[in-house]
Amino acid sequence: MRILGGREALVAHAHGATRCSYCHEVVTGSEPDLIACGKCSTVLHEGCWGELGRCPVMGCGGAVPERARTS
Repeated sequence: MRILGGREALVAHAHGATRCSYCHEVVTGSEPDLIACGKCSTVLHEGCWGELGRCPVMGCGGAVPERARTS
């Protein structure tokens, strides 16, 4: 599913829910604390990024998050 200005979010195939890529909590895309990896655009909570300190996608290596583009 695409949220946050067209970024890719993790989808649980069994339930069809969009989830944070780190904590796997369901997200709607309207949460004010969502960010995306600046390298691969994977969506997660800002707090989850802060806890891990990097993108949670294996092999990505992204170290800089970005917020949704508003325009």
